[in-house]
Amino acid sequence: GGAQNGGSKEEFQYEGPKITSVFPNHGPTQGGSLVTVEGKDLGTGAGHLQVDVGGIECIDSTWLSDARVTCTTPPGAGGGGRVTVRIDGQYTASSSGDSLFSYNAPQVRSVAPTQGAVDGGERVLVQGLNFGLTDSHPVAYVGATRCQATEWTDDAALACVTPPWGGDGPALEPLRVVVDGQESAAFAGGVFQYGNIESPMITSLAWSRAPTDGGFALTIYGSKFQREDASAAVGRLGGGQRACHHTTWVSQSKVTCVAPPGVGSHLPVTYSARHAPVAATFGAVSFDYDPPVVTSVSVSTGPVGGGLRVTLTGFGFGLADTDPTVEIGAAACAGSQWTSDSSLSCATPAGRGTRQPIAVDVGGQKSLLLKSSPLFDYEGPSISAAWPHSSPTAGGVEITLFSKDFEKVPHRDELRGWVGQAPGVHGSKCANVKWVSSSAVSCIAPPGVGAELDVTIAAGPFQAAKEFVGFGLLSFVPPTLSRVEPAESNPAGGLPVTVFGSSFGTADSDPTVYIGSTACTRTLYASDSKLVCISPPGGGHNLPVRAEVGGQTSNALNVFHYPPPFVTGVDPPSGVVTGGTHVTVTGHNFGRSAAAHPRVYIGGIECAASNWVSDSQVECVAPRGSDLMHAHEVTVVVQGVECQPNADVEYTFLQARDGEGGDED
Repeated sequence: GGAQNGGSKEEFQYEGPKITSVFPNHGPTQGGSLVTVEGKDLGTGAGHLQVDVGGIECIDSTWLSDARVTCTTPPGAGGGGRVTVRIDGQYTASSSGDSLFSYNAPQVRSVAPTQGAVDGGERVLVQGLNFGLTDSHPVAYVGATRCQATEWTDDAALACVTPPWGGDGPALEPLRVVVDGQESAAFAGGVFQYGNIESPMITSLAWSRAPTDGGFALTIYGSKFQREDASAAVGRLGGGQRACHHTTWVSQSKVTCVAPPGVGSHLPVTYSARHAPVAATFGAVSFDYDPPVVTSVSVSTGPVGGGLRVTLTGFGFGLADTDPTVEIGAAACAGSQWTSDSSLSCATPAGRGTRQPIAVDVGGQKSLLLKSSPLFDYEGPSISAAWPHSSPTAGGVEITLFSKDFEKVPHRDELRGWVGQAPGVHGSKCANVKWVSSSAVSCIAPPGVGAELDVTIAAGPFQAAKEFVGFGLLSFVPPTLSRVEPAESNPAGGLPVTVFGSSFGTADSDPTVYIGSTACTRTLYASDSKLVCISPPGGGHNLPVRAEVGGQTSNALNVFHYPPPFVTGVDPPSGVVTGGTHVTVTGHNFGRSAAAHPRVYIGGIECAASNWVSDSQVECVAPRGSDLMHAHEVTVVVQGVECQPNADVEYTFLQARDGEGGDED
């Protein structure tokens, strides 16, 4: 809208609602949780408000203010569901990051029977919680092996048809359930036994932590431990296992061993004996080696440009090379090299500031920062400011860099400069670098993209250059979108969409275009003012289109539309109620390829099979009918987007004559 004031007209553009938080962000699968959604521009309360969780409309939605609405969650399952606010069917906002909603994870409480054949095929009833109030196709596993079939019953029960036993692992395995990406924790009451031989079971460990050089006594508790040829082992980082030293059988419920050397955490422990299956830890029972500790560093000060080789001393680095990594501050060292369990070295990264923490990661465990831990100080010449702070993506702007240390420049006629992550490696070279004064040097910015990039000036011969580093001083102009052509795609996606604007970069920097919250299947760089997006599958109206270039995000154009599929005809218009009739459905927006996976429904019942033919034709095998009295609507769903019924297109189920089945053609 606009307002007149003294002959001038001010334009106002509504950019749509935004969601900033969702609380609480989890709840039971039965639904019914009152969730508060906070954000901005969430409407006025006068229009229609709809809130969805994971694509399902809330039981009730209430507008409180333009910054807050509430919703009563619908039944559901799974984690990481987007919360979506729709205002008047036009403006949409979706949550992301910490603002996603998760239903409570599944839990296994019991299995019956608890024992079955090693060949598998045993139907096992699994009871627990949070399997979903509707069938969301949960998957059950025995150990690491997927059940041959998983059959959902209700929120508290499902059935697993057991897979065959592998034969070389534990015969007693936990049964796990995965629902919409959420996995149940292993539970001692939910284990399945292969075969008739009584299997040993590990229930707990005493002193479940040891130094990386091993030699520490480990006690294993459980049941049915056999004595003959007893052997315990600890998992090895990256796979496999390493045998304990001196395994000693104490009783059927207790075994001791001396832990071998190793690194890592949450490692399994196994126990085996002659003529008995292997027992292995699962769930929360596991073994850890001590994390690394850094006690000293050979040099505690170094240049801001990095590149100084330092040696770290400590313990817990491992008795063999396990590819440790080192960080100083928040930056990773280059060329980390293991020497021994107590020594490793690396080249310092570029950085600034004093008292920077030094951290070592060995086997996924990071060293702790203690009061006695060594710290690193960056020192030397640095660049304190730049003017201007930004440049067009084409470069060409003269940038003046300021530093009190420029008076120390020894070779004022041998200056070089870069903008980017590392001098002369990933950075772009500046042009016409020249001395201005004892506190200023200027250069012509190169082409580029990105924000808060480092600037480096080097003075003197290459082998003995003195470097001055400025951190995060220069940004290139962020991308801007002006129009999108065409501004629509069918729900299956796959269509080229051209995005026009500016500041996409003078070279391909792997930009990404988003439609709504979904990245394009591919984004092709064309020029500084044009990108081509291969549209992703989707649905909706007035979806925002934006581009991300060099880590910077453009403005959003709320212009994109996915026309839903539309049915114009069905041939034949009738078939036997027993199903099996081959039906051809014509219309529009069925997808550009078979990857669209269109699904045909007759009277709300999905066809036994649906096959894509073209964007305007789908074939289906009619399902078994439910009603001989009425004609039924025919609808098509493409990538979750359903067409509106067409009253002129209907299908009728007919009584089958004796011996007549479906169409066999």
